[in-house]
Amino acid sequence: MSNLVSGLSFSLCFASDFEDQDMAQKILEVFLSAPASVRPKKFGAFQPSEKIQETSTLLDVLTNKAGNKAGVRAGSLILEHSKSCSYQVQWNKTNRPTFSFISGHLMFSAMSKGTVLDDFIALVKQLAVVLSPAYGEIRSMAVKNWDAPMNLLIRLPDVPPVSIYGKEYIAHFGEEKIKAFPFGTVEQVGEGYWVTAHPSVLEEVPSARRAEVRSYFGEQSFMADGKWRYTEGSAPDFDLAFSIV
Repeated sequence: MSNLVSGLSFSLCFASDFEDQDMAQKILEVFLSAPASVRPKKFGAFQPSEKIQETSTLLDVLTNKAGNKAGVRAGSLILEHSKSCSYQVQWNKTNRPTFSFISGHLMFSAMSKGTVLDDFIALVKQLAVVLSPAYGEIRSMAVKNWDAPMNLLIRLPDVPPVSIYGKEYIAHFGEEKIKAFPFGTVEQVGEGYWVTAHPSVLEEVPSARRAEVRSYFGEQSFMADGKWRYTEGSAPDFDLAFSIV
């Protein structure tokens, strides 16, 4: 754990089928309409080696038309704006329930250029508005435990500067409790809520504040202080039937 990197990351987890053509199209539309400073220019299934020209080509890669057969199926799309800013879209269908996910990073070295950081965060917010993730977060890769394994079927990760709670967590925690969050700001984004526990996404949430947030929503719902080998906890009842083959 804790392979520290001088950059910012986001992760969005979905109880949604990315193999579905309509969903895949929505994902691509959001990325390709992003601000120019963070908009993808290249793509590939595993390496971003081709220039983006036709949306239909990206759609075929993401839904993996050529590679998917009966049984285990998967899709991967890497999108790159530059070496300092790139994204991954991933889905898997196996015999175990699995979330689809979108992740991305922006290196600190790119943040001195105009509104790049604001544009990056705006893109994450637009993905949340249009695609309705079950959970999302933004956190610095330069702080300890940023890369701790995530298992939403058991617990949430420890508290990041920005959390996105989708409908499953709204039902789990209670909408009024989320809206009354006393330790930061709360903004509705599509069907979910954008909850800020620390004013700077570039910094770690102080340990005392993380403890307050965990206590507020319920200790059993969160991993804590670098621990991640939990075998039990409190989590929503996610419908991931789409991911099982």
